[in-house]
Amino acid sequence: MKKLLFIPLIIVLFSLFLTSVYASESKPLFIDFGLGAEINSTKTGPSVVGKAGDFWNNVHFLGKDYFTYGQLYDTEKRISKINITMKNLSGAWGGILSGVNDQMYSDFNYPLNNKPGEGEVILTGVLPGAYDLYIYGHGGVSTQNGDYTLTIGANNYGGKKTAQTSRALSSYLWIENLQYVRYQNINVKENEDIVIRIHEGGSPYYDPIINGLQLVPAGTMVVASTGDIFSLATKCTDSDNGTNYYVKGEAQDESGRVVKDTCNWKFNIAEALCSQYGEVYAEEYVCPYRCLDGVCVEPISINPNSSSGPLIIPNNTLNFQNNIFTNYSTGQKEISIQGYICHGCILNEKCYPYGYRKEGKYCKEEGNFTVQLDAKEMCENNFECSTNLCISGECISPKLIEKIINWFKNIFSDK
Repeated sequence: MKKLLFIPLIIVLFSLFLTSVYASESKPLFIDFGLGAEINSTKTGPSVVGKAGDFWNNVHFLGKDYFTYGQLYDTEKRISKINITMKNLSGAWGGILSGVNDQMYSDFNYPLNNKPGEGEVILTGVLPGAYDLYIYGHGGVSTQNGDYTLTIGANNYGGKKTAQTSRALSSYLWIENLQYVRYQNINVKENEDIVIRIHEGGSPYYDPIINGLQLVPAGTMVVASTGDIFSLATKCTDSDNGTNYYVKGEAQDESGRVVKDTCNWKFNIAEALCSQYGEVYAEEYVCPYRCLDGVCVEPISINPNSSSGPLIIPNNTLNFQNNIFTNYSTGQKEISIQGYICHGCILNEKCYPYGYRKEGKYCKEEGNFTVQLDAKEMCENNFECSTNLCISGECISPKLIEKIINWFKNIFSDK
């Protein structure tokens, strides 16, 4: 009978031993920030690191600017000793579409009602050891990036940012410093907290944001994308040989995906490019003058003067002053389109110098012909007056001119 009682006691003691050993080992911890109040995230499996079936904690405290939660689970869904505190991150936003198509990356926490100031995520109860930390952060706008500073005890590991580019949303590859930042081999000592300060990010809201994080014992997890995601596109061609804003081109990867140079607005071009991983993407650039048919238009300068008189405007060019087209057509796939700027006034396909008089009008500095002034009207230059004479800031009347002429005639005439 004593032997029978002794066997269950051994089993209980062994179980407690295994539990204590497990609890003393550092285990991976994944957190999915954003929408939802349940601790069980709908996200499972890897992001940059991880394996199929890995558990993710969902953390979101709507309307609470300071909150601590003490029941986080590791990737095997066992209760960990780690607690989390969040400051100024009580808002949530979701529905972000991205190339990586990751549930964790589709939503984020930020200050409720765009409250100004920094946010903060603090992990306490982390077992001593060396870790790799992956922080994910980007909003649904290309410029809405994440900006982070990591401190552990007295050690400051510096600041890192995700990118302010549409690639952070369109890329179907996880790329460091694009959608996430990585701190490698960070050291946590006994009773030290991991503090992530989240600075105000990019426009249009300038909010501190965070989508997710992965805390992994250093060197224990292989990057999940190696050997599978990267292999989706190993070769890429760019018809205009990289960044060339003045030649229309397109980029195509091995999978057949094509991105073309296009105009997002009359001044913005989306330039098709190949990444170092063989992925195609578009990078936005603001043209100095204008974007037209997928290229930046570079103008020529037409400078007429009193000696040259009016100059003929070249055919097949674009008038930048009024954003109108003059005899423009291409019919070609790749072309550098010529534009012009007339430093004068445009009339009948000619550029006239400032002050030029024509048919009762003159060329103003504003770039248009206007009717000459009548007698006694205020003036600055002779050409502004219909009599072509401005004296003491006033256009002189024809009768006064006639009187002056007659006066001189009387002085010098024979008596």
